[in-house]
Amino acid sequence: MTSEQQRNTVRALARQVVELAKSDEYEARRKRWRDINALRKPDRTPVYCRPVGAWGELLPESSLTCIDPLCRNVERTLRMHLIKHEIGDDDPIEPYWSVNAAFDQHTPYTWGVPIRHISSNTPGGAYKFDPPLKTIMYPENWTTH
Repeated sequence: MTSEQQRNTVRALARQVVELAKSDEYEARRKRWRDINALRKPDRTPVYCRPVGAWGELLPESSLTCIDPLCRNVERTLRMHLIKHEIGDDDPIEPYWSVNAAFDQHTPYTWGVPIRHISSNTPGGAYKFDPPLKTIMYPENWTTH
């Protein structure tokens, strides 16, 4: 797939998603969630489906067509929105695209220390956080020099 074909794929998906996001239906969904979060009674109870472990079945990697890593990630996100729409999930789609912050770091570790996890060795399973700091020092044990 050429770069132009990948761009066209992403643009076509983006048009579908933005059309949904700007619809009255999605404005009602956003209002529904605003009402819930403000402890007001919504028009109906929202449906929230979080298929974390099922995305591999709902959207297999083999179904994605883009090859470029950036285009592929955007394609995946847009297709996830469309799938959630198809299953009747009330998760709102915003009419804009969020972009993560970019920063330059001069260390292999984002926060300056290695972050480790202890795996459960189960595919799709949980992990345990292995904190880099193991000793807690309380103020009463501090000494000044």
